[in-house]
Amino acid sequence: MPSLFVRCAVLFFLANAPLQAQNWPQGSGPNGNWKVDGKNPPTSWSVSTGENVAWRTPLPESGQGSVIAWENRLFVTSNVPWKESSKSEDNQKRKGPMGTDIVGYCLDAKSGKILWQVTLKGTRLKLYGGPFSDSTAPSPITDGKYVWFFNVSGMIGCYDFDGNEIWTHSWTPRGIMANRQFEPLLVRDVILNIEVLDKSTVLDKRSLVDNDMVKKLKSERGNRNYFTFIHAYDKLTGKLKWISEASTSTHSASCLGKSKNGELVLLHVRGGGHHPIETPKGLSLTSLAPGSEGKTIWNYELNTGSEYTHQLTPKYATWWVKGHHVVIDIATGKKLRKQPLNTPASVRNYDVNKAEYVSGGNSVKLNGKVTTHYSNLTVGDHHYFRTFSPFMVGRVHLETGQTEYLQVPVQIVREDGSEKEFRWRKPIIQNDTRNSRGIDVGIADKRSKGNGWGHISAAPPVAVGSILYIPTMIGTSYVIDTSAETLDEKALLSVNDLGPAGKTWTLSSFSYANGRLYHRTMKEVICIGAR
Repeated sequence: MPSLFVRCAVLFFLANAPLQAQNWPQGSGPNGNWKVDGKNPPTSWSVSTGENVAWRTPLPESGQGSVIAWENRLFVTSNVPWKESSKSEDNQKRKGPMGTDIVGYCLDAKSGKILWQVTLKGTRLKLYGGPFSDSTAPSPITDGKYVWFFNVSGMIGCYDFDGNEIWTHSWTPRGIMANRQFEPLLVRDVILNIEVLDKSTVLDKRSLVDNDMVKKLKSERGNRNYFTFIHAYDKLTGKLKWISEASTSTHSASCLGKSKNGELVLLHVRGGGHHPIETPKGLSLTSLAPGSEGKTIWNYELNTGSEYTHQLTPKYATWWVKGHHVVIDIATGKKLRKQPLNTPASVRNYDVNKAEYVSGGNSVKLNGKVTTHYSNLTVGDHHYFRTFSPFMVGRVHLETGQTEYLQVPVQIVREDGSEKEFRWRKPIIQNDTRNSRGIDVGIADKRSKGNGWGHISAAPPVAVGSILYIPTMIGTSYVIDTSAETLDEKALLSVNDLGPAGKTWTLSSFSYANGRLYHRTMKEVICIGAR
């Protein structure tokens, strides 16, 4: 039998060694910032050919939230299966499927088998397959004993691991701006969700931006009941514990982090497209420290909105606005730097004629809105993002401001028995937005048929250790080595697919647990890793 010294030494090593992430309990990961430690995650796969794919489980309807993993259980939501024969007046106006209700699923992590399902009712109609949102946009949350499903159309449901209901909470969402970006969070014993103060807020029955309603709400800005705030609910009872002092818009992909004194904080924002009414526009750092929950640490006000993922590091808050990258001191809320993303820059372009990468000099021409919404993440000393015209992955050094760009193919085409093909300028013309039952649920907004770059929402990337995973709406996914000294072709570890080119659609982020990646597309849940 080993000596006491040896046993204590082993226990000390196990307690202090970095462990591979076992669970992905919420959409933004176990740390609430889309980043986690992990050893040897998958870096190459193809759902089209089955390469490095453990299993695939079709779902009867589309959805947008991420897959949540806890040991041998997975959780995900989808819209209630839409029947073409049940077209309502609202469906006909928008010429596409709409609905209010969603389904929460529990799957076996080893096989992908669906174990049970529950239905969550909503009150606000949302498009299926919309390029900005649907009712399933928030991912579930789990603590290993319970799971919470979220319907952005107005309901939270808490269930045990056998699918038994523990509690539910319903409200009426404001009739506009129920965007997909806020991910609910579990912080200690509370669930954080974004809701209006007035739980009976007027509903826009058409699920459209109602100009008259916008004017009405703008005229009543003094009445903050119409604003959306962060609400904290007791995870076991559903009782409201606190509401944040600062409002936040649903454009905000809030990020967990720690303040200079080590307390938990939340970075969130007001502003964005279509003029959400929460004011003043800008960023807020909100305390989550015991006794100070919901209290504002600082506000940073600006003249325009920001509708991107906002990141926290131990030193900085970082974000984007109109083609500029902004760095703020996390301790004071003071702006340290604001710089345009087109200079200074190091650029690596792909020469199609030469079939090789070439240096593009020290400048890059970027047109219009530079970044693809939300598709950005800080890893180490860099803030990574996607931009277009041409299609590129970029990164900004947080200390120096040095900006680098690497052109990437917009699509990869793979078929059994044929060579893989990279498309650098144009993907297959129109993407298929059919669900697993063959019904086209993305017909109402032509942007859903596009390439997934530009003026749409996009899933936040995730990082496992130094490996960055960037998904796109058409299923093309990029794997980047963030430890690379230079953002060049060597840093691009692989370009992978989440399904056949032209027939794959997703607005979900990756999840990572137990050495495997999980993803959900419009058609299915996918487990990436060795069988």
